[in-house]
Amino acid sequence: MYIWIGIDVSQKLKELKRKVEEVYKEMNYNNTIINLPYHISLKISFEVSSNKVDDIINDLADYFSSLKPFSIETKAIENEEVICWIRFKENSEILRIKKEVNDLLNSKYQVPLHEYDLDFIFHTTLFMDLDKDKVSMFYEKIKKEASLVPLKLELRRFLIGTSTNGEPGTYEIVREISTR
Repeated sequence: MYIWIGIDVSQKLKELKRKVEEVYKEMNYNNTIINLPYHISLKISFEVSSNKVDDIINDLADYFSSLKPFSIETKAIENEEVICWIRFKENSEILRIKKEVNDLLNSKYQVPLHEYDLDFIFHTTLFMDLDKDKVSMFYEKIKKEASLVPLKLELRRFLIGTSTNGEPGTYEIVREISTR
């Protein structure tokens, strides 16, 4: 079983999501790969044995529910090769949370760091495709909507998802945790 962890930002980006969906339709693009709400990932998804899943989810939920709401500033809508995203500014609170989550998972469940955990750019994916030209075309259309991206987002909800095979598009949210 695979587990994914993120911070929900979908409520703050409803208007942008509507525009993104319009551009998908305009491009005749059906993106079934991204089925999760808009989010900032806290860790690259990881595989664990099925008998550990509930314990891990409960430990993460306990940790997330102990946190207080915090804010993050947006940087820009960017095009990075095969992905178009909203990039967020470095944030000490998310870096601390990310470290504590990784420490918990490593010490209690022997979940190692993934190479991408070491050099992760905090972002929310808007569009992804292996065709760089499609991504560029999407970016050209959506960058005009940058005013729909708030300068600062208050974060107060964490998401945990699972997948049996870890493939993009197969994750489903199994737990939503609000900060106190």
